[in-house]
Amino acid sequence: MEINLLSSKGEELLIFFNGWGMDLNAVKHLAFDEKLAVLEVHDYTGPAVKEVFEPYWHGYRKIHLCAWSLGVRAAA
Repeated sequence: MEINLLSSKGEELLIFFNGWGMDLNAVKHLAFDEKLAVLEVHDYTGPAVKEVFEPYWHGYRKIHLCAWSLGVRAAA
C-alpha cells in the first residue's frame, strides 16, 4: 500500500482511496485547497489497517473519507 500526504495544512483531512491502476495524479489538484489536507492511498498490495493511518489523522477538526473503485474495498 502506498500512502501520500499531498498537503498537511488545513483544518480538515480528506483520505482518498484511489481505484485500481490509479496513482496520486488523480487527486493531486485537491492539495491546492488551503482548508483541506489530502491523503491519497493506492497500490493495495499490503493490508489497510487502522494503525497505518493513525499518525496522519491527528489534529484535524474533521476527516472525510472518499473511495473509488477498488479503493472502496480497501477503505472498508
